[in-house]
Amino acid sequence: MKWCETCNFYRPPRTSHCSLCNRCVEDFDHHCPWVNNCVGKRNYKHFFLFLATLTLYIVSTFGLSLFHVIRERDNVSDAAVIGSMTICCVGFLVFIPVIGLTVFHTYLVVHKRTTNEEVTGKFLAGYNPFTQGCLRNCASTMCSRRIYSYHGYSSYKRRREEKLERRKGSESRDVELKEMRVKEVGNIDNLVAVTNACTHTHRYRYHTHHTDTY
Repeated sequence: MKWCETCNFYRPPRTSHCSLCNRCVEDFDHHCPWVNNCVGKRNYKHFFLFLATLTLYIVSTFGLSLFHVIRERDNVSDAAVIGSMTICCVGFLVFIPVIGLTVFHTYLVVHKRTTNEEVTGKFLAGYNPFTQGCLRNCASTMCSRRIYSYHGYSSYKRRREEKLERRKGSESRDVELKEMRVKEVGNIDNLVAVTNACTHTHRYRYHTHHTDTY
């Protein structure tokens, strides 16, 4: 287990720090620019379902558009037929990378691997300590509960440190205010003492002057 200087905790196995998201991701698969997020243990199931449903959507759209073109082949100049032909062309171009990505991630789910491990070649020797068989691998990936995020720990620690800093600052300010109040009280006491001394001196001079007059 490695210590992450940014997230301030020990990384569990198969965890990597993403420089784009600036956080550690358990079972890190890859950073997907299309969803603008990292794909890992907490959201891999949703990512795989997104690919599967997107594939079904492209296949159904392509099939229905092709069916419409074949049925209306006598009206090729019709706007609807031209639109269906355009959709078929675009759907065919998009279908190739999407179906390839779906098949690749299906292979990863069956063998309990991640894109990061497959690209870096961690299991080239053929031994994977995380695999549990085809059915259990699929069940653990698609039917497992969503785990808690580790990201809250670093933010909690940062908020706690900020709170302690604010508390120390408030305590130092309280001490300064107390010192200022003590100084003010001392100054007031000195002023009162000087005032009393001046009053006593004035009374003494007044009394002495009138006594000498009489």
